[in-house]
Amino acid sequence: MTRISPTGSKRGFTLLELLVVLCVTALLTGMVTVSIAPTLEEARLRAGTRMVIAALQYARSHAVAQQTDAMVRFDRERSGVSVHAHEFDDAGAERWRAVTTPAGRFRPLPDGVTVARVVREEVTPQDEDATVTFTPLGHGEEVGITLRNARGLERVVLVDAVTGRCALAEDEP
Repeated sequence: MTRISPTGSKRGFTLLELLVVLCVTALLTGMVTVSIAPTLEEARLRAGTRMVIAALQYARSHAVAQQTDAMVRFDRERSGVSVHAHEFDDAGAERWRAVTTPAGRFRPLPDGVTVARVVREEVTPQDEDATVTFTPLGHGEEVGITLRNARGLERVVLVDAVTGRCALAEDEP
């Protein structure tokens, strides 16, 4: 119900006032969205890095606990990571079996995050293999895994060959 003021005019908002408020709101929303986009991409890169580190740690633990070799495979086509265990089939042939536990099954990396490089110390980058293997003693391979987001920002995860431990490159002394 519209009230009438003591002067006899109707009180309320004019169409022009409403349009101004809507324009200001749209402008502020656009500015916030533009300023948040880089932060979201950095957060996705951090989440992807944590996912890779978790897969590496799980593979090492699985290798030690099951007394077998375990491997982390980086699927560049589907942009994800999974853990595989070394085993022998009934005929005695060797094979790698995908680990089906929640921690070992295939996990896609966050949107916009890719595995850019998996580089070993003993081979040239052209011979790089998108896997990291751990032994039953917990040893790994000397590997650097580079993750990249859509803006070109990178994070490098290093795996120590002797201990099998992994850490971010910037965390290294």
